[in-house]
Amino acid sequence: MHEFQESTPCAEGLAGTEPVTTYKLAIGDRVNKLDDNSFLLVQTGVTLTREPATSSAPS
Repeated sequence: MHEFQESTPCAEGLAGTEPVTTYKLAIGDRVNKLDDNSFLLVQTGVTLTREPATSSAPS
């Protein structure tokens, strides 16, 4: 997942407002962020859920 922040210039050509954040998978599929751990694939409507990192037990 890649996060992009793009500025939005105003009509007068001066500094824009807050940056717009968009998300895309490495293969280019657009994604909407639902919350910190959930994302919605725009094209298919499938929800992806980020799982917490797991630590391996010492051997």
